Amino acid sequence: MQGASRGSLASARERLRALLAGTGSDHAAVADGLFAVADLLDANVSLRRALTDPSSEGEQKASIVQRLLSGKVPSEVVDLVAGLVRDRWARTRDLPDAIDTLGADTVLSDAEATGRLDAVEDEPVPLPPHGDR
Repeated sequence: MQGASRGSLASARERLRALLAGTGSDHAAVADGLFAVADLLDANVSLRRALTDPSSEGEQKASIVQRLLSGKVPSEVVDLVAGLVRDRWARTRDLPDAIDTLGADTVLSDAEATGRLDAVEDEPVPLPPHGDR
């Protein structure tokens, strides 16, 4: 990731930490929602371009996210992704990559909080088929 994307990811990680530190957040549901959104953006180039277009207003892009995702993923995920699309991304590919990273961060944070970090770290990581990502 280039400069603008790195800064956007760092800001998103701070927002995610605050979300996960709060009470009542279902970490597994948040992680699943983030992975689902990353998959959606991986599969839909037009949507990915629309949500990373620097000439579009951040609020306009956030509104698209809210209309598209509300009721389909946890509201915390909708809010987090809406914040992400308000930020700047150097490449369209960086947005789903960042969302995927946040999903992994959520899984690891939950594993650490529940004392399962060693077990999660020892799990094999499935690699995508050749040519994906």
